[in-house]
Amino acid sequence: MSVTAQPALLIVATQVVPLQYLALVPGGLWLTVAGLTFGLERRGIGN
Repeated sequence: MSVTAQPALLIVATQVVPLQYLALVPGGLWLTVAGLTFGLERRGIGN
């Protein structure tokens, strides 16, 4: 996945998913997702 497409997907996801549901997700899970996303971006840039 290209780096430029990820912000667009994030915007779409936040538009579709209710904010009340997002608020229920533990902060630790968000940190994990952010870490994985960052790792994948770094690996993609490395290639």
